[in-house]
Amino acid sequence: MGRERHTIGWWRTVSSVLVLLGTVARADIPPVGTVTAVEGQVERERGDAHAWQRAGGGDEVRVGDVFRSYMDSRVMLSLQEGSVVTIGDNSFVTVLERADGPPPVTTFGIRYGTVRAAVGPGYDVPQARFDVMTPAALIRSTGGTFAMGMMLAKSTSWALAIDGVSTMRLRTGVFGVQIAPGQYAEVLEWAREPTRPIILPEARRQAFLARTEMRNLLGPLAPTTAPVVPPVVAPPTAASP
Repeated sequence: MGRERHTIGWWRTVSSVLVLLGTVARADIPPVGTVTAVEGQVERERGDAHAWQRAGGGDEVRVGDVFRSYMDSRVMLSLQEGSVVTIGDNSFVTVLERADGPPPVTTFGIRYGTVRAAVGPGYDVPQARFDVMTPAALIRSTGGTFAMGMMLAKSTSWALAIDGVSTMRLRTGVFGVQIAPGQYAEVLEWAREPTRPIILPEARRQAFLARTEMRNLLGPLAPTTAPVVPPVVAPPTAASP
């Protein structure tokens, strides 16, 4: 793609932008990666479809795609530049930006839920950025692996560095904190800056990571565009005397 950049605005404006893109053939937006594994029930809304469809292994991923996962469901995306992004359960995540550069630029937006990113090579140069953001906060990495999430119930954004050093800050601010491997920080809705990074107790750290663990890595699945059909639950029957 050279220096060509494909950008979709923050998730609050994604829907309206994609409506405008509805007149553009989907083939005009090059793929930036593929769905490599799915667990449970995960849906995707494409920019030209205006409808939720079941996500399947082998599906192409493009800027503007929105993924929605349900309880105990996850999806793994492999980007062409070498990064691997896993969307955890109960999540709503948009592919906002992807450009090869140089320098490379990648942005994912979390409306709610959790993302784990293993950042590919090439982001350790000036002006390169791999960002994951929530409505309140942003985490930027030049390499390594991190997890980030948005807890709607508490209006809290959080980040956990797994390996490599990342920077967390408010989306509207300039002050950030460095998060070293094993450290955790939060941005509260009313805060002016992130909390001081801390080392979490191991049980709590594992609880955060479990949201994005692919427990049964399925590998490539058959692509599907069939609409998601809610499961039919039979009514309970009366117990025999």
